[in-house]
Amino acid sequence: MQRLIALAAEDGLSVQIATITPGIRGFLDLATMTIYLSRRLNPVEMLCTLAHELGHFHYGHDCSSLTAEAQANSYACRILIDPDAYAAAEALSPYLQDIADELGVTVTMVEHYQRHALQKLGERTYARAPHRKLA
Repeated sequence: MQRLIALAAEDGLSVQIATITPGIRGFLDLATMTIYLSRRLNPVEMLCTLAHELGHFHYGHDCSSLTAEAQANSYACRILIDPDAYAAAEALSPYLQDIADELGVTVTMVEHYQRHALQKLGERTYARAPHRKLA
């Protein structure tokens, strides 16, 4: 989490944990350059939501749409999931929940990673490069 907060700070964003409308995990307020995260989230959900909101900032989204949400999820899964760690987790178990637990992310992030960051060519699987490397 601290690495993502540092990435946010590099972009001039602050991160606040707040009581927000139930059902909303977080949001980006460009007017105040703040990412708000719901205090109702568990630590894994909070991590993934922060990465997702950083994706909105990365792409300059100022509103929500299906395309914007997909782009933000692609950004998030590619900064949260290391290809080597994913391969090791998948070798331990083919089940999404097990892979997510091993990687410390949500099942949604694993599903998005499988659909949008991996490419299978024959028997080989390749991962696209991450948007940013975490220190």
